[in-house]
Amino acid sequence: MKPVISRAIEIARTQIGVRESNDNSGPKVQEYQRATTLGGTHWPWCAAFIAWTFRTAGLSLKVDIPWTYSASCDVILADAKARGLIRPTPETGDIGLVRAKKTARAGGGYSSTDAIHVFIIDTVNADGSFTTIEGNTNNSGGREGIGVMKHTRRNDGRYFFVRWADAIADAKPPKPYTASIDIHKGVGASVRALPSKTENNTVLVSARAWGEARGQTVEWSDADGAVLYDGEEVPLQPQLFDGSAYFPLRALTDLAGGIVMVDPVARTAKAVLTK
Repeated sequence: MKPVISRAIEIARTQIGVRESNDNSGPKVQEYQRATTLGGTHWPWCAAFIAWTFRTAGLSLKVDIPWTYSASCDVILADAKARGLIRPTPETGDIGLVRAKKTARAGGGYSSTDAIHVFIIDTVNADGSFTTIEGNTNNSGGREGIGVMKHTRRNDGRYFFVRWADAIADAKPPKPYTASIDIHKGVGASVRALPSKTENNTVLVSARAWGEARGQTVEWSDADGAVLYDGEEVPLQPQLFDGSAYFPLRALTDLAGGIVMVDPVARTAKAVLTK
């Protein structure tokens, strides 16, 4: 099994027991949902759980997993078909998609294009059953539930199995994030790119560029090993690269009372501040 698939299973196991709150939301569920290309919260999150699992596994091993990062099971199915990744029987690490039932008028059976739930396969058992880790499920294995749970299922024709490991043979380290600062004042806004580095999955930005973008004087204190903005010491430990100080973008943004908008697909991180 490829290391990144093993890592994805390990990460999924750590989430068993997570519960949603306030109808398809809650702190951890929102974290899953932010791993997809769909914004907001309060929407079914089984696919978001898988997206978050793969995103976290890829980041931890510094490989780029070509996942769809969609919140739609149908999109995952269509993408898997286009890549030729559908398999008739499950293997550990596969992604399973539950097929929708067709109406009697439509001929019965199961749809070939409509998927209604998704999970990751933890193990395949000797009796032909397989155990799964599923987000947004319930005790009976439903697709609209309350949390992350482990279930046992049988290959009874209801499932598509996606051998995603076969799509990452040429996986490579993800490209670093690019960073920017977006400062709103009245009805206007100024956007400036910031020199940045991506270290251990953290976006760091130039301390000088950040301060200058905000119209502050930037100084360095040799005595304290600290950066000063307008004469005030920044309460963060700078990281030095070739003699230049860098801070985590999110930490700087929190100090400034702003928010960080991250696009994991485009690999961009933007600090949004309001004066």
